[in-house]
Amino acid sequence: MNRVFFIVFFLILTLVPTALKSQEYLYLSPEFSIVKLDDDTVKFKGNFVEGSGISLIMSITTHPFKKLIIESNGGLMMEAMMLGKLLQTADMTVIVEKDTLCVSACAFAVMGADKIKLDGSLVFHAPYYPTIPTNEPLYDIFRNTSLLTLELTDWFLQNGYSLSFLELMYENTNNEVFMVFNSIEDFESFKTESALELPENHTEKYLLLQDSVIFK
Repeated sequence: MNRVFFIVFFLILTLVPTALKSQEYLYLSPEFSIVKLDDDTVKFKGNFVEGSGISLIMSITTHPFKKLIIESNGGLMMEAMMLGKLLQTADMTVIVEKDTLCVSACAFAVMGADKIKLDGSLVFHAPYYPTIPTNEPLYDIFRNTSLLTLELTDWFLQNGYSLSFLELMYENTNNEVFMVFNSIEDFESFKTESALELPENHTEKYLLLQDSVIFK
């Protein structure tokens, strides 16, 4: 019995460091982490805060990664959109793992990728200004001040998604109600030839869920 225990203990001592050796923190902060899992895979986990977008871009452009695993509850749209623009040209597969979320700014960024593996959930809601003390969505702020959401509109068009999808999002979501996609086929069905089309039976492609359900 002691011999068996010794063998098992020896294997743990020798194999665990080898397994961990391939993982390398490229960036670590209280808000987010960027980890090299292996030569092909990098993982971003956390919030998109100031500096996170450029840190992730630098990590991707200085390593020949083929896969990006991403898990995020969102954050600053501009930080995430920097990633999204890189994904438009990078030959990478973006992965949302099972039982994980890519929320808000994260989900908008992922729209830029050509290859998405969705085992978890993409979660959208109408963007808000974090520095403006109001619950009024950006869409209403821009509309009420005669401004257009040109940046976001252009982003949807660049990536082939219907503007009716964007309008649907603004009409049905807010800071408490979210649009959730659990299937990449359902999400990408909102890529249409006409900018004003919606896929057939589009209301069956997503769920509208309260934040208390999503973040339980």
